Amino acid sequence: VLCLSVSALATLIGYPVAFLLASLKGRRRHFLLLMVLVPLLMSYIIKIYAIRSILGGNGFLNRFMLWTGVIEQPLTVFVFNLNAVLLTLTVLLIPFAILPIYWTVKISVTPQSLLYSEGIKLWPSHMTMENYVNVLQASDFPRFFLNSLIVSIATALLVTAVASLAGYALSRMNFPGRKTFLSLTLILHGFPAVTLLIAIFFVLRNIGKVPVVGDYFGFNTRGGIALVMVAFELPLGVWLMKGFFDNIPWDMERSALIDGASRWRTFWQILLPQIRPGILALGIFAFISGWGAYLIPQTYSIGTKTATLAVYISQRTSETTPVNWNELAAIGLYQ
Repeated sequence: VLCLSVSALATLIGYPVAFLLASLKGRRRHFLLLMVLVPLLMSYIIKIYAIRSILGGNGFLNRFMLWTGVIEQPLTVFVFNLNAVLLTLTVLLIPFAILPIYWTVKISVTPQSLLYSEGIKLWPSHMTMENYVNVLQASDFPRFFLNSLIVSIATALLVTAVASLAGYALSRMNFPGRKTFLSLTLILHGFPAVTLLIAIFFVLRNIGKVPVVGDYFGFNTRGGIALVMVAFELPLGVWLMKGFFDNIPWDMERSALIDGASRWRTFWQILLPQIRPGILALGIFAFISGWGAYLIPQTYSIGTKTATLAVYISQRTSETTPVNWNELAAIGLYQ
């Protein structure tokens, strides 16, 4: 009841003040204040509990001080000290982002004999690089790492190239079936990957029967895995690129066409430089998706020839073999 009451009161008081302040200084400040409101309520409730635990008791004076703090907090935060709130929230969230990485590094440099005997410590009493040496030299890690790198780079390049061309065509050209194609891309993106695994298996198997092409893009090949990843990432990429092309004024393209530039030259030299942030964002998304993919490489690879790093980590955590958590942490830093 206390949490709900505090949240409701903070919203009723903080939101009108934020809206009034935003209306005086523009819509961007309004959006920023709204984005701060929800995370702020969490830290605000924690403060109320802290005040109550310090004061203790149920007397009138304690209640008066408690609810005075409740009413004062939103006004102080939103009107006078917004930058301090943003800085505080950033500082509070940084440990949650750093702690998993730090703990993985700590386990990776801990000797296996000390992992359970020392208990929970911020840093091991004895540090070793033996786990990294075992991973790099005494295992198939380099092969898995190279497979992941090839699949990720191929996915990023193909998705960026095809999505840019398709996004330009869908944004600038009016042809029969345009709306149907856009609708089908959304429907395809809505299908879970697991529902298409069997159909894709038959497609890759048939591609593998084609001379020359099947050696690079068939079943149990890195090209085949990259091809499937591209197919799943393209709908998002096409819509993303179309949105960026829609925001480019027609006047730039018409001026280039009037001056004698071809469609391709206009696309390559005029429009693409305007959407470099979108191309970079799409390339990063596609690379991360290919690097962290597990279901597709696990399904369409056999052995260590084409399996990726995510598959290797899964193999190291088998139920029938003991798990070396120190080496697994060392591998996880690359994943």
